[in-house]
Amino acid sequence: MRFKTIDDLFKITLIIKTFDSLIEVLAGIALFLINPNQISNFLKTILNYTLIKDPKDILANYLIAISQKITISSHFFLSFYLLTHGVIKIFLIIALLKRRLWAYPLAIAIFTFFAIYQIYIMILGYTSYYLLLTILDVIVILLTLVEYGHLRRKYKIHNP
Repeated sequence: MRFKTIDDLFKITLIIKTFDSLIEVLAGIALFLINPNQISNFLKTILNYTLIKDPKDILANYLIAISQKITISSHFFLSFYLLTHGVIKIFLIIALLKRRLWAYPLAIAIFTFFAIYQIYIMILGYTSYYLLLTILDVIVILLTLVEYGHLRRKYKIHNP
């Protein structure tokens, strides 16, 4: 019964991670299709009313300032990063849900790499999104380790 509960929790976290991955893929595609000037102009348009009411609005001014600093290379990197990050995670999640044994150590390694990179990003500039993403990654890594151990015992697979 214990493994059924952990197995259910594992599947739930993978489903949550799938939604996050799909959002990353869609955002990556959108960024490939939209140039930095369009992003900046869009933000200026939607935040114009806010700035008319309060020219010192911190969030609106911050978003506009950030959008104006986006270069072509940083824009391309972000879109490429989001797209590849999301596709890799979706590929691994599908393999994990299909219980492909080769996917467990690979997923643990890649999710650990992503978590370390996210911690590095948080050190450079804290964001709650990366904190939540990293917590989810750590939970998925731990549950993947437990599931992999369970499957190896079930199929009596031992390390050489």
